[in-house]
Amino acid sequence: MYGKFRAERVKKDENGNTIYKINKKGEKVPVKEKVWIEHKEENGDPGVYPSVNHIYVNMAKGRKRLSKPAEELKEKWEALAMMWAKDNNWEMTKKEKVIIELTAYFPNDNKVRDTNNAFKLLMDALEGIIYDNDHYALPRVMDFQRVKDGEKPYFKINIYKKEDEYEVLQQRYRQGSDAIPADG
Repeated sequence: MYGKFRAERVKKDENGNTIYKINKKGEKVPVKEKVWIEHKEENGDPGVYPSVNHIYVNMAKGRKRLSKPAEELKEKWEALAMMWAKDNNWEMTKKEKVIIELTAYFPNDNKVRDTNNAFKLLMDALEGIIYDNDHYALPRVMDFQRVKDGEKPYFKINIYKKEDEYEVLQQRYRQGSDAIPADG
C-alpha cells in the first residue's frame, strides 16, 4: 500500500542512540515521536503491507475512516474481485458462508507482520461482490512467505462456498495422491 501514513517511532539522538525517559512507575522507557512515513511505488519501495494499523485514520468522537491509500487499494481489490467473479461465473452469495483462503507474500525485509491484520480491508473489498455481508466470510490463513528480491508483495486467494468445502478438500486430496509414486 503506497501513500503517506502517520506512525510512531522511538526517538533517537544525533548519534542514533535511543533517547529514554523515566515514566510514572519509575521505569526507563524509550521516548516516542510521531512521524509521517511515505511509501512511493517508484525506486523499488515495497510499500506497506495493509494492516489494520495503516488503513484507518482517526476522526472526531472515536470514529475512523479509511485512509486515502487504503481507499485506493480497496478500490483496486474490488475491481480485481469483480473480474474474478465474472471470469469464474460467481454469483454473489446471500446469507451463505464463503471460505476465503489466503496465502500472504510479504515484502522481503526484516519486519515481522501479522497475517490476520491484512484481512480487514480485503474482507471489506469483497463485500457486495463475493458475498452480501462479510459476516458470512470465513477467512483462513493458509501460509505466509516473503517475495523474492525485486518482487512486489501480494496475496494468493482461493474462494469457495462453505457447502462445497468437502468436494474442494477431496479434489486436493486426489491431486496430492496422484503425485505419490505407486511403489511407495
